[in-house]
Amino acid sequence: VAIIDDAAYLNQEGANALLKTLEEPPANSLIILVGTSRQRQLPTIRSRCQIVRFQSLEARTVAKLLIDLGLVSDREQAGRVAEIADGSLRRAMDLTDPELWTFRDEVQSVLQRRVPDPTAFTSELIEFVKVAGKEAGPRRRRLQQVVLFATEFYRQQLRESIAGLSCDEHREWSTADAATETITELIECGLETMTHIDRNANLATLQHWWVDELARINARLAS
Repeated sequence: VAIIDDAAYLNQEGANALLKTLEEPPANSLIILVGTSRQRQLPTIRSRCQIVRFQSLEARTVAKLLIDLGLVSDREQAGRVAEIADGSLRRAMDLTDPELWTFRDEVQSVLQRRVPDPTAFTSELIEFVKVAGKEAGPRRRRLQQVVLFATEFYRQQLRESIAGLSCDEHREWSTADAATETITELIECGLETMTHIDRNANLATLQHWWVDELARINARLAS
């Protein structure tokens, strides 16, 4: 059995090199290509493979796996990580990194302001993503994690806005005055960013675009 992870990120040369193996696989072998989108694969590869779709894992399943694997010992922490991981065990495993949760607090502090400083936030974000290593894969996942934290923040704001709840009096960012449509747009911006990450967009450009979009949309809340 051979498992090729992140197959969606094979370049054309790599995909073409794989074709001969797929055309004439070794006897009694099973080759699994793991990817996020069939459109990212060459038609010649898709025609030689059987497509199997997997659903996201339930949050309780992810939480149990985190505990069983010894990645977290606290059930409350496991549940919190599983909810943010959105059905992905790999994402949940990445989210057990303490550095991420420290940066999460910084992200939420920035987002609580009416109009975050895009230049300062982008610089912090780029440096934090670089820490993940020189390889593109870990950097992509690190950016995904930060975008997930931001999306988690805005979803909470949306729940409070819909429920008509007032925010903590110490927050600069008040959901009481926030239009539900605008908060929804902030969430959609995060989802669009995740799609661009999956499509292997240039990370530096994408980070600038995402933060600029957040600042632009947030500016409406300050007017």
